[in-house]
Amino acid sequence: ATNNGYYGVYAFNSRSGIFEHSYASGGGDSGFYIGQCKPCDGVVRDVVAELNNVGFAGVNTTGVVIEDSTWRRNRAGIVIGSFDHELLPPQQADIVRNNVVEGSGDLAATAPLVRDLDVLYGIGIVVIGGLDNVIEDNTVRDSARLGIAVTPNPAIGINFWPAERNRVSRNTVSASGEYDLGFVAVPGIG
Repeated sequence: ATNNGYYGVYAFNSRSGIFEHSYASGGGDSGFYIGQCKPCDGVVRDVVAELNNVGFAGVNTTGVVIEDSTWRRNRAGIVIGSFDHELLPPQQADIVRNNVVEGSGDLAATAPLVRDLDVLYGIGIVVIGGLDNVIEDNTVRDSARLGIAVTPNPAIGINFWPAERNRVSRNTVSASGEYDLGFVAVPGIG
């Protein structure tokens, strides 16, 4: 899927699907997208996403496995989170493992169609307001800003969504522009 406008490969309100052996480039939102499913029971495996705004975006997903894939030269690599613009929040229990995420923050990648999304620019992997996710055994290198980040969603939309019980382990993160690992806390909450 190349230069399709908004998304490359997309699943919404779906269950028990798999994206594999696929390529996506030039998406103004994301190369691969899964959203609004509880449970999703989806798998993204052996895919390549490059030069998209976001390589993979998962919004209000539960039980998605993202593994054994390459996410390169996107504005942001892998983004999962809880957002009010879709049903079934919060996002929870996704697994991101054994991926290569490199060159996040490439200015040659497709710019976001919604400018507010550029806040994700330069992040390799990020959990935004997600619960019980596992981020493990990934290689993340050359992110313009942050290698791996976990942050609450501080009421972008209507609700505050915390980031709780997420596990980040056994990743190799290097050459990030600002920080290899980051946890963003919201002052005065909790």
